[in-house]
Amino acid sequence: MNERTAYHLGLLIELTPKQIHEALDIYHEVSRDKNWDTIRNNRALLIDCMYIIGKKYKVGVTQDTFITLTKELYGVSTQPKAHLWRHRYGL
Repeated sequence: MNERTAYHLGLLIELTPKQIHEALDIYHEVSRDKNWDTIRNNRALLIDCMYIIGKKYKVGVTQDTFITLTKELYGVSTQPKAHLWRHRYGL
């Protein structure tokens, strides 16, 4: 997943550049972990990370926000499912 895509998505849900960077840090930490079992593809993992940060900073995102937004952007909706893996990373 390239950073341009990440920033575009982050700005659409009204994250600040600093918050987007925080989501990218989580994304890179998880995706590069040797124990990561890829239960989510790269795009879905990025969406999960943006969702986590959106919730942390209370920007008003919901799962429905991402379902609708990803359908519009990519033609396929993606539901955040950070609950599948976030506990392993203390998030």
